[in-house]
Amino acid sequence: MTPMFAGLLEGWATEAPDAPVWLAGHRIWRVRQVAQHACQLATRLIHHGLKPGEPVSLHLAPEACWPAIVAGVWKAGGIIVPVDPAAGDAGRVAALAGTRLRIHSGASRNGAHVLGSPLSTKRSRVSFPEVLPGAVAALMATSGSTGEPRLVALTHGNLLHTAGVRAALADHRPGDLTLSWLPLHHAYAFSADLLKSVIARVPVRRVAPARILKALARFHPTHLHAVPRLYEKIREKALAGVPLEGLTGRRLRWAGCGGAPLPAWLAAWFASRGLPLLEGYGLTEASPLVSLNTPRAHRIGTAGAVVPGTEVRIAGDGEILVKGPGVMPGYWNDPKATAEALESGWLRTGDLGRIEDGFLVVNGRKKDLLALSTGRKVPPLPAEMAAMAIPWVRRAVVCGHGKPYPVLLAWRDGAAGSEEEIMLAMERLDKRVRPGRVVFADRPLSVERGELTELGKLKRSVIEAHWREALWPRVP
Repeated sequence: MTPMFAGLLEGWATEAPDAPVWLAGHRIWRVRQVAQHACQLATRLIHHGLKPGEPVSLHLAPEACWPAIVAGVWKAGGIIVPVDPAAGDAGRVAALAGTRLRIHSGASRNGAHVLGSPLSTKRSRVSFPEVLPGAVAALMATSGSTGEPRLVALTHGNLLHTAGVRAALADHRPGDLTLSWLPLHHAYAFSADLLKSVIARVPVRRVAPARILKALARFHPTHLHAVPRLYEKIREKALAGVPLEGLTGRRLRWAGCGGAPLPAWLAAWFASRGLPLLEGYGLTEASPLVSLNTPRAHRIGTAGAVVPGTEVRIAGDGEILVKGPGVMPGYWNDPKATAEALESGWLRTGDLGRIEDGFLVVNGRKKDLLALSTGRKVPPLPAEMAAMAIPWVRRAVVCGHGKPYPVLLAWRDGAAGSEEEIMLAMERLDKRVRPGRVVFADRPLSVERGELTELGKLKRSVIEAHWREALWPRVP
């Protein structure tokens, strides 16, 4: 039987007990320590009355030793529910999961603190349950169409399969180091940074988002997963005269990109300087990997080839359908949503796309189609990507729900460029998806204003509402 996550850690600890696993602040967690802390936590959880298949919410600081805590819950047979302690919906997510126990940690604390239930007075030795691949391992929060959190149930088999595929495709070598900064309560970093690195036996240096640029130069990583905005910042500094090698620490062989579409011009700029940005596609319901550009096979402007073991087909309306060992069994305690998302093992992703020469091209979300007042539906992504192929266009959003024609809202570098240049870039597009005009935004997008998610995804309805007066000025 395939060893579960705690077993992988213990096997590594037997073979190389002093190997570093997790580096956070001034603390270096070695694999022997991580395995020991996981075993101790599992014992304490069972003494707290944890039953196999019971959810445990994780309210962890970013610099906490996540591998030890995750392995400890799983060794005890529990289900992890990672939440963002600073988020307003953390309590709601824990309530939806029905958690009785929660684990808190801090940068200055060793180990984890279990809250929510007193310790058993009978502190006897424990027997750890057998954990099977089909058992639910994690409940990951994702937003439904109404914005209400849904909990995606992912099994041990789901998570270990996709993380194992990442490890196999990553071209890791002895001496590698992954720099991790994205939120671990999201499936992207949880799989790509935490699970994959343990499977591949690659240490992780964990840093705060505000320190990522300094950390790149200081810690000399070989691998990084990020969102497009970070690579835009690196390029800006390079164009200002800072050597790219110095900015990336001189050892970075490739950098992963997810969370939001990667502009082709940005990928081409890095590729021309010897650093491939490897874009992928996935969603939490697929735990989360579906397709990936790899060091050996990548094509700019695509989300890569479908990963081994996974099937993708394109429905008649252009929706991407996914089937394979990474696809969730369903949403936690939500049979209606599960039935809507799954049919005969196929996951309806809600994304539009096509296959070109074996590479997946994602064309945006079905729900993002603009319903014009004429009754026509317009996908916004083709025009947005055409605009962002212009180097001075930093971001573009097509708006127009209920309007007679779409309008493109664009962010540019200073006062560079003009509306005419953007409209000229649209000429290669089908007339039915071209915007009628261009409006330049007067300020950056903001996470705090609700216009972007933590990973940089657009919240289109919020953006359109905030710029409505500029997009559709009132006629006196």
